[in-house]
Amino acid sequence: MDETFVGGPTPGRRGRSPEGKCIVAVAVEKPTGHVQYGFGRARLRVIPNAQRQTLEDFVTDVCEPGSIIYTDGHTGYGRLSELGYTHVVTAISSSEEPAHVTMPAVHRVSSL
Repeated sequence: MDETFVGGPTPGRRGRSPEGKCIVAVAVEKPTGHVQYGFGRARLRVIPNAQRQTLEDFVTDVCEPGSIIYTDGHTGYGRLSELGYTHVVTAISSSEEPAHVTMPAVHRVSSL
């Protein structure tokens, strides 16, 4: 699970400002069983914000209860364990690996 901004540069704005862009929640399935490589199904949704309730609603809509959910350290995902998911957090900012290595599925889908 992760979120990304979609949209081009905003005229008159410098840098990578999220202003004028859509935020999109991204969930990508990690296959298990006989298929140990690649990615499974992907779910994307334009969301109004990256607040806890919005992210929890997305997770409960697109993920089976009991699933293992991998996220970055965003606090909006902090209650997933209470909702019946196994929540694995990777703090990207303190990791030696870049985000696209630590969470390749959602970053690859987002980049497409």
